[in-house]
Amino acid sequence: MSPPPSVSAAVLVGGRSVRMGADKASLNLAGQSLLELLVDRLGSCFKPPVMVVARAGQQLPKLPVTTDRVEDLASGGGPLVGLHAALSCCSTSWVFLTACDLPLLSPALVSWICSLPVADQLAVVPYRDGRPEPLHALYHRDCLPHVEDCLARGVRSLKSLLKELPIKVVQEDCWREHEPSGNSFLNVNRPEDLERARLLLSVQSVTVPL
Repeated sequence: MSPPPSVSAAVLVGGRSVRMGADKASLNLAGQSLLELLVDRLGSCFKPPVMVVARAGQQLPKLPVTTDRVEDLASGGGPLVGLHAALSCCSTSWVFLTACDLPLLSPALVSWICSLPVADQLAVVPYRDGRPEPLHALYHRDCLPHVEDCLARGVRSLKSLLKELPIKVVQEDCWREHEPSGNSFLNVNRPEDLERARLLLSVQSVTVPL
């Protein structure tokens, strides 16, 4: 299953990586940077280019030719500024937004989320443990005025944005039918998270084709 052509993908890489102590986008996992690994996974289910959303002037690992670099239009705004940049630059109606520290993202789950029917909702958001996963979610281009309003009011949280949008909630029992392990949501924030991802990826590569 592939997402419809009205959907593009964007990866946020502008985080400061304070808890990791190193630039997360460049960290090595299975012979690739986290960014390269994630772009490869997204490339299996989206038509290129994948947008890579970075801070202005941020140094990144070498980007595949299947990517477009997009820079935040403001500094210090966190992931909401990244979403603003992605929605401002996209040529599609919808953007699937994720981040480079989710290297085990499941293409099958992403494709399924992007194929879900929507009515007048402006975002499609999976919930895990009763909480939204805004960096594993789908946003309509019509979110842009809401994002700009949040930024103008000093709001920087994606979760705060979601409280102001009509959203389609993807319940955990539904998405686990497509990704039972939940590893697609593994967030690599600390060195121990990277080691866990390395172990899970080694097991995954043996048992499940990427």
